[in-house]
Amino acid sequence: MLRLELAVKKVRVPKLQVPRAVKRTLASACVLLVLVIAAGLVYVYLFGQGGDQSTTSLLANQPPQAQPIVPTKPPANAREGTAITVLNNPVLRGEEASVGVQTLPGSSCTISVEYNHEKVQASGLAAKTADDFGNVAWDWTVSTSAPLGTRSATITCSYNKSSSVVVGNFEVTNTTPAPSSGK
Repeated sequence: MLRLELAVKKVRVPKLQVPRAVKRTLASACVLLVLVIAAGLVYVYLFGQGGDQSTTSLLANQPPQAQPIVPTKPPANAREGTAITVLNNPVLRGEEASVGVQTLPGSSCTISVEYNHEKVQASGLAAKTADDFGNVAWDWTVSTSAPLGTRSATITCSYNKSSSVVVGNFEVTNTTPAPSSGK
């Protein structure tokens, strides 16, 4: 009988040498990873991501609610001041003109519109009281026979014993102004 023998020779592989700095870096990374995982588990345990949700976590998912703006009444000795906030210009004959002012809340305001030193009588030009935020606005239709050119709107507002006057000028025209080029 033939006998087959295999001879296995042991080969010695040299041990891999890892520098000490690399070992320390890997150890530090492992420790940080364990700490991050532990912190995540503690967070989930304390603040709960499943099951029963508290009112606090329900409210946290809601969009913030707008807080209403509450107007305040000015003091009795407040000094009146008025500023034009809206004045459409130019205005075509037969079209609506608008003017708006900001003043003290509760102020009594009047408007006077003149064309060639003649006071305009229009239903939209009545005296008004400023709203809770101090806004007042007037709208009126410019007559189709209104004279062309620059005209004025004079607004007078009074609060207690204080008053102020502001004048806004606007142009009465026959044609729509050409659109401006974006140059």
